[in-house]
Order: sequence, then structure tokens, then C-alpha cells
Amino acid sequence: MSRRPRRPAPRGGGGSSAPPPRPSRPERYQQPVPASELLRLNVTADREPVLLRVAGEIDVATGPRLCRALGRVLDSGARNVHVDLADVTFCDSTIVHALLHARTRAGARDTTLTLDPGEWARRLLDITGTTHLFTLRRHPEAPRSEPADS
Repeated sequence: MSRRPRRPAPRGGGGSSAPPPRPSRPERYQQPVPASELLRLNVTADREPVLLRVAGEIDVATGPRLCRALGRVLDSGARNVHVDLADVTFCDSTIVHALLHARTRAGARDTTLTLDPGEWARRLLDITGTTHLFTLRRHPEAPRSEPADS
């Protein structure tokens, strides 16, 4: 049975090998924001196309809510669905997954799916090379002055 070698004493005087003290904790912790407050979804289903307006942040925490909302709209039997993403303030690649999944579901149901991608989603669709898979246009009731694309 061999013994482990002893750790050398720290240099620089002091002789104490205790770790430095932890920084003091802040008095107030910042509470995480619930995913329901980060992403707002509004469905207008009283006419065609059914409009799903999305606002806020889309990431791994809020992406499942978006996927469920898209699924409910597509399962409703609507023939035309428009997803307005112009008020999205942040998104990561989660949105590409959600939109590609919605595109597949819409195709299986013979539903037309159009997007107003806004700045954030458009950037990710361009980066991932998936822009050409979607029909991009501005919704007629959208209060913005510039169209996304024709």
C-alpha cells in the first residue's frame, strides 16, 4: 500500500491553504421570467386565412408552446394559415425546427402555410438556407408599412 504524496504548501507566505472567501450573495435575486410571459400567441380563426400572431422570444424554453399552437391551428381544419412573426424580438434555431415541422404538417393536410417572418426569423431562415421552402408575405391586416416579401 503506497501513500499519496503530500500537496506542497502554498507559496507566497500566509501558510493558510483555505480557499478564498465566497463573494457575498446579492440581497435580491433576479427571478426568472416565465416562458408564458416571454412569448405571446394570438390566433384569429374567424376567417381564412387563420392568423397566428407571434410576439416575443422564441428559444428552447418557448419553442414547445409555439409548436403546440401551430399544431392546434393546423389540426383545426383550416385550409389557409398565416403565421405573423414580425413582432418576434429574439429567436434561435428553435424557430426553424418549429416552422419546418409546421410546413410538413400543413403539406400532409393540404393546407397553405404562409409566413411574415419579420427580421429575426428571416435572418435564421436565410442562414439555414430554408427561406425558399416557405411562401413569405405580409398579412393584409398587419399594421406595418413594409412587406416581408412577395
